[in-house]
Formats: sequence, C-alpha cells, structure tokens
Amino acid sequence: MADLPKERLVPYQPPFTYTGLDFFGPFYVKGSRSTVKVYGCIFVCFNSRAVHIKDVSSLETDTFIQALL
Repeated sequence: MADLPKERLVPYQPPFTYTGLDFFGPFYVKGSRSTVKVYGCIFVCFNSRAVHIKDVSSLETDTFIQALL
C-alpha cells in the first residue's frame, strides 16, 4: 500500500476526522423464529487506516445516521 498524502498526516487530529465508508451485504441472520436481513457498514479512517464495522438493519437514511452516531 502506498504512503498517505502529506495533507492527511496532520498531527493532533482525532481519529476518523477524514473518513470513508461503504455498505456491504446483505447477510441473512436467523432470529428467534425468522430470518432477518442485516447489512454491514464499514468506516475507514484515512489518517491512521483504522477500520470500524457496524451492523445496520436496512439501507435507509435513518439507520445510516444511527450507525454514524
């Protein structure tokens, strides 16, 4: 993997100041009596290359905002 650009290597910036995200799935998870469709949302920190993954129940705006917070 190539080195990060100098613009992203600003010291004393909190993690995930510069972030990319993507959705993946669906995965079918067996619940108590039914099968539920679940998606994954992956957040990537451009400064430190850290990764955070959340599971979301749908691709709607409300569920994305809940995953973002």
